[in-house]
Amino acid sequence: MVGYFGMDNFGDDLFVKTIAADPGRYTGAEEVVFGCPPIGGIQASYSWSGRLLRKQFQNEGRIGGIVRLAVGLEGLLRCRTLVMGGGSVLSSLEGVRRVQAKLTRRSRFKWRAVSVSIGPFERNSDADEVLDFLSRFDSVAVRDERSYRLAVSKGLGQVTQNWGDIVLGSPPANVSRIPGRIVLIPCIDAPWEHHSGTILAIKEFAATEQLALDVVVLSVNSNSTHGDDEFSERCAGALSGVPVRRLRYVDIGVRETWELIGSASLVVSGRLHGIIAAMANGVPSVGFEYHQKVTDLLSDAGVGVEARISSQASVAIAREVVDRRLREAILN
Repeated sequence: MVGYFGMDNFGDDLFVKTIAADPGRYTGAEEVVFGCPPIGGIQASYSWSGRLLRKQFQNEGRIGGIVRLAVGLEGLLRCRTLVMGGGSVLSSLEGVRRVQAKLTRRSRFKWRAVSVSIGPFERNSDADEVLDFLSRFDSVAVRDERSYRLAVSKGLGQVTQNWGDIVLGSPPANVSRIPGRIVLIPCIDAPWEHHSGTILAIKEFAATEQLALDVVVLSVNSNSTHGDDEFSERCAGALSGVPVRRLRYVDIGVRETWELIGSASLVVSGRLHGIIAAMANGVPSVGFEYHQKVTDLLSDAGVGVEARISSQASVAIAREVVDRRLREAILN
């Protein structure tokens, strides 16, 4: 199985945890080998386990690309079916995706996709290439209704199913809800206005209600290029006057991160799987609609405007949405 695994990203590693717990259900195979180094806290079969330096695998330059390609090719020697997943967004064929597309034309292996999104596309040529790529798959399980309807409209209805995001079916954490615990999960790709409005709402709520709050700024993506660690520091620093803890998924691991989210009174998240983890745990949340995949998730789940901050929302609107959710989740 290939995906963006082992890159210090909570959402993608959650996918490994979910598949490893019941491989037959999601892949039809008795055993799944994940194309990445071992992920702490997740028991699974890994490609090149113990022989690959994690830092080399995670390198975003040419070295990392070569190492990850080698891991994928090594996996092909051990397996009969290649499964693409990890919440992949198929909006173009670039880098490793183009290599995979060539392999689907020439290899004797079966290809499957699990919990992927299709599009949106910047160019018609991107759409043509991605849909041609998927046409050679034995099965494609998408995670949202928009992707499913797009696949059906392009003639892929016989191989496509809408499973939703499979992490949504994970069992909730066996923890108690902590009154006043607010978990903010920043996303460097989401507008600063969303974060600024959230921070203002928390600061004003803390000042006016005089409650003992446990505010946690949680970075769930520590990737050196696309991660949120430094941005999370900025958000934590902006919460001046409010007692705040800053945690990182890479330090506390899958289980503790899941339990932290499950123990919150409110989760405000820019990252997709921060919202998904809150939903799976039955925790009230607010999502930042910075990407189509977030909009798709919230729309499919029937989440109204009271729990989502649209991509063009101002600081004032973001503050209003979070303030309302804070009062509902904590005061009520």
